[in-house]
Amino acid sequence: VCNAGNDTSFVRCKNGGSRACDQCFCIEPWENQPILGIFDCSFCSLDPLIFCNGRGTISDCKSCNCQSCSNNGIVQPDCSCNCMQPWGRDITGDCNYCLNNEYDLCKNRGTVNPDCFTCTCLPCSNNGILQPDCSCNCMQPWTNDPENAIYDCTICTRSAEQFCNNRGIINEQCNACICTSSSCSNGGQLRSDCSCQCFPPFKNDPTQGIYDCTECIANSEDFCFDRGIINNDCQSCTCFEQCENEGILQPNCICECPKPWINDPQRKIYNCSVCSRNSHTHCSDRGQLNDDCQTCTCLPCQNGQLLDNCTCICNTNWTNDPQNQINDCSICNITTQM
Repeated sequence: VCNAGNDTSFVRCKNGGSRACDQCFCIEPWENQPILGIFDCSFCSLDPLIFCNGRGTISDCKSCNCQSCSNNGIVQPDCSCNCMQPWGRDITGDCNYCLNNEYDLCKNRGTVNPDCFTCTCLPCSNNGILQPDCSCNCMQPWTNDPENAIYDCTICTRSAEQFCNNRGIINEQCNACICTSSSCSNGGQLRSDCSCQCFPPFKNDPTQGIYDCTECIANSEDFCFDRGIINNDCQSCTCFEQCENEGILQPNCICECPKPWINDPQRKIYNCSVCSRNSHTHCSDRGQLNDDCQTCTCLPCQNGQLLDNCTCICNTNWTNDPQNQINDCSICNITTQM
């Protein structure tokens, strides 16, 4: 039994709709719209905001007439866009959203331009050369530190230890030293690199990192003759040994010797322990020179008086024979008469 209502028996059903009880039954997405006076399945129920993603109009209730995509994006049947790098879809679905950001594309030193490929950059410090990605090519002595995301030329490559000889800090311009001391030890003159120009007998010792004129040009072995250590004044020694045989100790640890005592530099003996005399000359080759370097232990005289130098003063009728090295008064000087 058909419901009572508007008589639509005269209406022809469209879009595959079928008549029953004097009205059209429609196939989706087609429908009737009585409010609009549509009873023949000619009203498309598809919403272009959904079916065409708000970027086109519906055609024949089957497909979309789409707007083009910006920035070389590829239009899809539902009017959505497949975007090409570095573009993405914005809230309208178009390829107008730049995926590049200031940190990656511009090293966090500029802003991404509307073309999404280039940057508007901050200038480089210290005469650095600006690159398209806002990084800087730095001039010595400046550098950057990409590992720590520092791309500007703000890092000084000079070290205070080397540039200022560990006696100062480098200024903000990285071109001069601020010295921790305004003077040098022992009358040295301060240089711009905080090292000191030294004057004898003082020097620096770069191998030990000493630049303050506190080292001696001479060394203890040479200056103190290996008998002491050189003092801080570099002009005197603290000596280990005293002099023997009443020698007088000098500031450089050698001894000024009274005769007959001497030093022997060839054997590095400087304590007045060497006797300048020998048994041959001082003991007349007839005895042994004693340790006191003064007296002799002599051979006896046979017929004469023994002197301190081991020579013999012969008694009457006795004599020596130097040519035959006979010096003990053992030659009789009486001749036999025939």
